[in-house]
Amino acid sequence: MPRFRWRVTRSARSPFSVRPGPAGTAPRLISSLNWKPTIPVNWQKPLCFLADCCANWLNTNCLESDLMSLFPAMLDLQDRLCLVFGGGTVACRKLQSLLAAGARVRLVAPDCRRPPARGEFEWLRRCWRPEDLSPDILLVVVATDNPRVNREIAETARRMNILVNAAAVGARGDLQFPAVRRRGRLTLAVGTEGGSPALAGLVADLALQRFGSEWEFVAELAAALRRSALTAASGQEYNQSFLRLLLDGGLAELVARGRWNDVDQLLQTVCGGNCSLAALGLERPDGNP
Repeated sequence: MPRFRWRVTRSARSPFSVRPGPAGTAPRLISSLNWKPTIPVNWQKPLCFLADCCANWLNTNCLESDLMSLFPAMLDLQDRLCLVFGGGTVACRKLQSLLAAGARVRLVAPDCRRPPARGEFEWLRRCWRPEDLSPDILLVVVATDNPRVNREIAETARRMNILVNAAAVGARGDLQFPAVRRRGRLTLAVGTEGGSPALAGLVADLALQRFGSEWEFVAELAAALRRSALTAASGQEYNQSFLRLLLDGGLAELVARGRWNDVDQLLQTVCGGNCSLAALGLERPDGNP
């Protein structure tokens, strides 16, 4: 792997600009750091292509309003029928996600590259047919290796008001699967409007590092507070202000350190003298009353 040598100098320039180089050389991508690399000859053509792509993107003056605006939502797929068309790696990954959500899944594909290790699903070992689609289907995942077939499945499903996740080339879909990471009932979902699933996955991993395992208990505590506020005879209003005060008071840190007496004290201070883990029906993870 060739090594790049960078010379960094201070500059008053801001954001990025692209300057074309002499004929046959790569344009220069100039940032506020004014990086000046020494590039091996055999790397110049690939980098020239990359710089041209950057220049074209910058010259389009892409506005936020020009991008898709997808509505984020969480679907309850328990016992709902979903179809997956295709047996490649992407299709199998989507199949596993649907099974994990409790959906009834039907796979339509001559073969399956990586069948899920867990979960039961129906497998029709053949290519797709128009009669595969019916009004009782909530969602179809289109992930075959044939763009024409993908487009045909997606268009047929959309005419029947069936939601379409287009996970392959050639089809237009209604929804995207975000990158999902979980801490108990706390779900972190990251999407890029379908632009880069890989980036969404990396950002989701970073978010999961930010929210450690203690957030599982914090989420349970927040749910218990909500239930208590909705059913309390005093009618005490539940809103984000209570949670903000608890978090600002170090709730997550106290939970992470197992300081349960201090957690009770914080609850009493913020929510009232009778509020405690026991009063909320929560058991301490350490097993002590």
